[in-house]
Amino acid sequence: MRRLFRLIFRTAFILAVIVFTLILVRAFDARRQPDLAVWHTVELTEEYRADRVGDVTTWQDYLALEDRVFDELQAKVIDVSANAEGDFFNRYNPESDSYPPRAGRDWNRSFELPVDAPRGVAVLVHGLTDAPYSMRAIGRILQNEGLHVVAPRMPGHGTIPAGLLRAAWPEWLTIVNLAAAHARQVAGPDAPVFFFGYSNGGALVLKATLDRLESGSATPDGLVLFSPAVGITKFAALASWHRILSRIPYFEKFRWTSVYPEFDPYKYNSFPKEAGHQSWDLSLVVQDQIDQLVEAGRFDAMPPVLTFQSLVDSTVLTKSTVNALYDQLPDNGSELVLYDINRYESVKALIRSRHQTLLDTLIAEDHPYTLTLVTNVSEDDRGAEARRWGPGARPLGTIDLEADWPVGVYSLSHIAIPFPVNDPVYGVDSKEKMGEIVALGLLQPRGERGVLRVPVELFMRLHFNPFFDHLEARILEEVRKPREGS
Repeated sequence: MRRLFRLIFRTAFILAVIVFTLILVRAFDARRQPDLAVWHTVELTEEYRADRVGDVTTWQDYLALEDRVFDELQAKVIDVSANAEGDFFNRYNPESDSYPPRAGRDWNRSFELPVDAPRGVAVLVHGLTDAPYSMRAIGRILQNEGLHVVAPRMPGHGTIPAGLLRAAWPEWLTIVNLAAAHARQVAGPDAPVFFFGYSNGGALVLKATLDRLESGSATPDGLVLFSPAVGITKFAALASWHRILSRIPYFEKFRWTSVYPEFDPYKYNSFPKEAGHQSWDLSLVVQDQIDQLVEAGRFDAMPPVLTFQSLVDSTVLTKSTVNALYDQLPDNGSELVLYDINRYESVKALIRSRHQTLLDTLIAEDHPYTLTLVTNVSEDDRGAEARRWGPGARPLGTIDLEADWPVGVYSLSHIAIPFPVNDPVYGVDSKEKMGEIVALGLLQPRGERGVLRVPVELFMRLHFNPFFDHLEARILEEVRKPREGS
């Protein structure tokens, strides 16, 4: 036994030395990243934190706090970063085309879209490193449909990347619940309520719904999710390992996965590792809670879920959305809309086929929800159609989307789903001008490798949904459905 214990101890010691060595190597490698700017280092002390829970108990409390946060942003960052390098593409320089207020309204802040005599309410939650702007197009659709829209800004977002060094998902969930309570108060007790969530926001509205199921309180009438973060790659679990060394000033850059110029007015380009860890932790909590509710027989009361998800997604796991959420749902009218890769023959030849197994399994299997696949009409046609299968893999027919795959687009992306082609910032066909704000979707840099200060992928990753009209139609169908007891 002593020999066995010695062997176990030596093995554990060797593994610990190897892991620490790898962490140390990565920490030194992180020092090669660009120098940190003030927006990577300063702390906005007015930002919502868990210890403020007694001071912020209503939606109006949160908006008042948000005013102070943006005043602090002005004093600590904007006023001191004028004439910084890269002014033309610096979201913190008032003279830059990337400066958010130049749009006429700062869409980084929480917003409401009111209507007279609302026939329903909708709470719209943005994603990680994102801002409420990402819910702007969806919000306008719902407002035109007669719904009162509330889109909260999650703490740490919409200001500076350093805000995500200290933010935690329970704080985000608190604000989601404050927004939901406010929306209900505005619309009254009888109007239907819907939760919309994009990426990490999808996990948050799902968690808020699961909590309501668990407590026996009223759930929303429906959920609409865009690229929901139900499952994230297991490598995200390693995101918290930076804490071992990153508190040492010499290794402060080790807290960051990437450090890039901040030229996007509504999304951080720099990414702190802690943010990835928070999203990964939230996804595990959501999966565990679903399993517990299923085991207790209480998941049958889950409201209908409509999800729009790209088959290929480098940020979240499409397979987890299927296995952890959709395979557990009751037959309650839920639907999963999957965006296929571009099957046009000349494009398909260049694409890896590793996602085909998941797609083939989904189409062949019996499932309790409707599956919609947005794909090519044929391999020699860039036109798109929506093929539908009901519960039990029962064919429901095909819808001609009257839209083509754009030339050069081989798939959708994680970030593309909720943005229309004519989005004034991220789209490529916008007739709307948002003040003097930059139209990033029109930028198509070409040149030699290693010249730009940012990866070309930041510009080349698809940031709009060429089939947004179909998404809009499905959302309108969903919010128009009569609900039991409504």
